[in-house]
Amino acid sequence: MKTFAAADSIADGLKSSKEPHDHDESADVATEVPISSDIQEDAPPNMFSEADVLKRQLNLERGKRARAEMECDALRSSFNGLLAEDQLRVLQKGTMRGSSWTQKTIQESLKVRLACGGRGYEYLRGILEEVFPALASKVATFHNEERYAVLMLDEIQLTPGLDYDITTRSVIAESFDAAKVLDLLFEIIRRCESIGLSVDCITSDMGGGNQAIWRLRGIMATKYGRPRTTCPHPCGNNRSLHFLADAPHLLKNLRGHLVRQQKILLDDDTVRKNKLPSNEVSIKYLEQLCEIDEKHSLKLAPRLKLKHLNPSHYEKMNVGTAYAVFNHAVASALRLLVEQGKIDEEALTTAWFVDQVFKWFSLMTSRTPTMALSDLCSEKGKEAVTFLNDFMEAFRNLRIIDKAKTNATWKPIQAGIIITTTTALNSELT
Repeated sequence: MKTFAAADSIADGLKSSKEPHDHDESADVATEVPISSDIQEDAPPNMFSEADVLKRQLNLERGKRARAEMECDALRSSFNGLLAEDQLRVLQKGTMRGSSWTQKTIQESLKVRLACGGRGYEYLRGILEEVFPALASKVATFHNEERYAVLMLDEIQLTPGLDYDITTRSVIAESFDAAKVLDLLFEIIRRCESIGLSVDCITSDMGGGNQAIWRLRGIMATKYGRPRTTCPHPCGNNRSLHFLADAPHLLKNLRGHLVRQQKILLDDDTVRKNKLPSNEVSIKYLEQLCEIDEKHSLKLAPRLKLKHLNPSHYEKMNVGTAYAVFNHAVASALRLLVEQGKIDEEALTTAWFVDQVFKWFSLMTSRTPTMALSDLCSEKGKEAVTFLNDFMEAFRNLRIIDKAKTNATWKPIQAGIIITTTTALNSELT
């Protein structure tokens, strides 16, 4: 009991010693605690050593508290020039619920968005509701023919990890599949239709997740069956919603088959119809073209480089490098080299294939009425329709054989080109 009484006396002494130095936190750390003579006489021998330990621990904790308060004050002052008062209040409150932003904060935020682009902010999940009122005001000024729209879908690469939402007490994105993406797409289409737009098509790349969305709506193309490119529109009224693959992604995928040394073999009817010397499309003739061009300052195919035929991971994502391979200049250069006897005559098959892909890509991505499927020139329009039908037939019958295999399999690139071309012909979206 005497030990506890001594501890209480020490605590009282600490309190009394703190009072003269309340104005200075650092003085509290160095304060010596006086011990009364009565305690010294009645206290056990080891009590003073225990008291010294407690006193040192107390002084250390006070020092930590003082340093933490100094760091907090420094951090708060550093934010004063960066964040507005309403933003600081939200940070201190810990939630944005019930918070309203001042006009000055909104203006500054828009300036950061315009200056930094998408990297200036972290995007949140869900539909951005705030954009629809502004979009509705813009759509109100459109003519009827300007209200037709296409919904473009693309994905981003995310860093793997787990994020816990403390409000719902669950892991964010615990379950995510094609069905949920499809529901989200349909909801966006309904919102767009409600403000006056007419969304008739969804375009995406040939990623696995997007192909799963296609399968949910029965979108498919096979070697022998008739392609299905539409599904009932989510807004009803007996309308159809079209699906197609993004032409630039298809071009990159096709380049990928070629640079991976996979065999692309044309069917006999295509070879006979176009009087081709062989049925194989080979990358080796493109490599020979690059080697010949490197020896001359005046290039036959100035866009094509050897690095485009062996792209790195990031170069595979570049549409420009794929366009450099499937280019009219490359096809013309191959024909000229065959005519000069510098490469084999069988390179004419590769030249024909490159030219066909180039023309198809030009039609799919054309932004001018003179090149696109249009009624402005009926003769050119009929020629374009005939070409696209022949191109689909050639891709339906060609075979792509992996390097380590002997049998061909139906590739997503074939389904993508047939679905995209069929949609373009049926809906006249181009």
